[in-house]
Amino acid sequence: MDAENRDKTINIHRGIIIARWIWIAIGGVGGEVLRAIRESAQSPLNPPPKIAGISLMLALAILQITLNLSLYLYIKFRGEKTNEKGFALLSFIQVYFDLAIFSAFFFYSGAIESPGAVMLFVPLIIALIVYRWRGIVTVSAITIIIFSVLTFSQYYANSIGGIPHYHAFNESIPKISINPVIVGYYYYTFLMAYFGASIFGSVVSSVLKRREAELIIERDKTTAIINNMVDGVIVYTIDNKISYMNPSLAELLKIKASDYVDKQINENINSTVPILYQILNTPMSKEKVELTYTSPKQLTLQVSTANISNVNNKLFGYMKVVHNITREKEIDKIKSEFISVVSHQLRTPLSAIKWTIQMIIDKDLGETTAEQDKFLKKSFDANEQMIRLVNDLLNVSRIEEGRFLYKFQELSVEEVLSEAVQEASLLIEKMKTRNIKFTFNKPNIPLPHSKLDKEKIKIAVANLIENSDRYTEHGEIKINIHYDEKANQNIIAVSDTGFGILEEDKKLIFKKFFRGYNISKATEGTGLGLYLVKNIIEKHNGRIWFESTAGKGTTFFIGLPTIQPSPELITAQKSAQFSEFIQDI
Repeated sequence: MDAENRDKTINIHRGIIIARWIWIAIGGVGGEVLRAIRESAQSPLNPPPKIAGISLMLALAILQITLNLSLYLYIKFRGEKTNEKGFALLSFIQVYFDLAIFSAFFFYSGAIESPGAVMLFVPLIIALIVYRWRGIVTVSAITIIIFSVLTFSQYYANSIGGIPHYHAFNESIPKISINPVIVGYYYYTFLMAYFGASIFGSVVSSVLKRREAELIIERDKTTAIINNMVDGVIVYTIDNKISYMNPSLAELLKIKASDYVDKQINENINSTVPILYQILNTPMSKEKVELTYTSPKQLTLQVSTANISNVNNKLFGYMKVVHNITREKEIDKIKSEFISVVSHQLRTPLSAIKWTIQMIIDKDLGETTAEQDKFLKKSFDANEQMIRLVNDLLNVSRIEEGRFLYKFQELSVEEVLSEAVQEASLLIEKMKTRNIKFTFNKPNIPLPHSKLDKEKIKIAVANLIENSDRYTEHGEIKINIHYDEKANQNIIAVSDTGFGILEEDKKLIFKKFFRGYNISKATEGTGLGLYLVKNIIEKHNGRIWFESTAGKGTTFFIGLPTIQPSPELITAQKSAQFSEFIQDI
């Protein structure tokens, strides 16, 4: 017998013992009430018989107390060491000892002349708890046999040496025994009630136990799945008590699950296993949180949290899933270092190629034909594309290695944006040759300043302009900027009428090297631009988001926190807003 089934069986027997104590207490009070009734002047009840001057009822009660105390002590001190045969014997004692005692109660209280027959249902109830249907049928059959023997022997077998009958009432009350019809009526009433209770009880008990077995099978399946998961899993209740830890997490943290299951989450865990304490105290959200540790070994973990609720959506616990991404991080680091080295090595030859082709195009090395100029221009553009790719790779590598340094200054966002647009003038001129209209709408009033790294913001804006150009075949590209007083941010909006973003791609759009399915084959690109932009904006404590409809276009928004505007600026803004209001009227 495993520990779980042993605990369950012990709890069942402990519950029966507690119920018997309650019954004994109620029976003691009831006995005193009956004694008071018997001693009243008009009482028709006969006193219970005595043996050696002791009431038989009291003797039976003492016997039952002794039994219950013995069972209690056995469960307390020997329960954990009991095997299946021991528990089977314990169940037998619980049922049949009670059956013997309650049969004596039934007999000495006046048999069917008294309500004592009700007590014979107690062993049946215990049997429903500890036995399956065969055991229940056996107890029912034995009880009915005992009831039948006692009844017929008392009333109808006196002439052949039957058991003497103890009447419930005194001589002034007419005896039930003189009327066999009444005896038969009581007998068959009890029989039908007992059979009914046995049948329905057996069915209910079988259904419940079968359902319990099914639930145990489902639980064991779930437990087996979680136990064999590569990711670590830990579950705890709403009152911060650990209820489960799978082997993967225990192995990852080099601890024993049994040392922490059923323990409270407190500073003791923090002092012994700080990493476990931090896992348990990650934010209660579905967002994945990364935790990095260097002792006792290098570990990078990704932790996500899920609520555990019942069918009524009532929360009763939490589950943390711990994914070990140490290896992935190491691979990313190696990859970044490789990209950094290769990119550095490529920059010099690419620059040499660029200036050589430029010199030929500018006729510095002699005259060239129109056809030669055409091919040189294509080579120059391809080389420029390679340089942009190398620069993006270098920037991504610097970001991941923490070497993408920032120099923040208090600057005018519109001025920085104007410089970015000016530097993209060649690209904007090319847009015109493809009938794409470019518009930069400057604000009517001066905007509050922001703390910016000018060069990094220009890189971010340039990437958004290049993206819009690359993924727009016709229509318009425009840039707007305004101050959002409620969010206290300067908002830059870069919109186009291009391919748009598919719904299934929206969650992945800022991932490194990701390109949307609808544009990956139609145009060239690296999938690094938006990843770079997002990192730059987040370093400015800003935010980036977008609105897009596939086939209609996309608008990217950048929100940059502002420095508190001066009173003069606030006055100018309100004046301009009032002027716009008057014009609208």
